[in-house]
Amino acid sequence: MEHHDEDTHAKEEGGFLVFENGKITIRISETCCKSCGICIEFCPTKVLEPRDDGFPVVVAISKCNDCKLCELRCPDFAITVEKVAD
Repeated sequence: MEHHDEDTHAKEEGGFLVFENGKITIRISETCCKSCGICIEFCPTKVLEPRDDGFPVVVAISKCNDCKLCELRCPDFAITVEKVAD
């Protein structure tokens, strides 16, 4: 089981793993993600880590700066990052 920072809330929702902390929401498609690891490699703040099967999970959402590199680099459009309005 992966370890999340204290303010990360994870849930399954409509084929997505959804991670949120009230400021950022990150959705990863369980059907589209091929576990290639590109999102993990391009994240400058190390928000993502691979599970044992290589599927990316959010381990430090508080470090996410909403740069969207994971979203932009994903070849399968499997990850989205959304900043929650204040």
